[in-house]
Amino acid sequence: MIKILKVKKVLPGRTFESKDSLGNPRQVLVASFVLSDGINSMVAEAYGDVATACANKNLQEGDLCSVKISTEARSWNDQQGQERWETRVAIQGIDVLAKNSF
Repeated sequence: MIKILKVKKVLPGRTFESKDSLGNPRQVLVASFVLSDGINSMVAEAYGDVATACANKNLQEGDLCSVKISTEARSWNDQQGQERWETRVAIQGIDVLAKNSF
């Protein structure tokens, strides 16, 4: 889905170890943001090339953006065996509409 969202906070970037399609190790860049539509807020992450594109756009707090996002709900069992759920929000693309608009 595509949403118009404001960047509320730019979170610290990180990397993690993964494997490419041939099984070779590679580092994956992750860019994380708190985004808001004015009512709802979410933490959304961009991975790999999309994270690099976000870094190149120099996103800052207050920027108004058109953001293509996808969501995924997943469950897992914690150490006590209880089922837990989380929703992940992934940024598939982002375009800055106005810098520091609010």
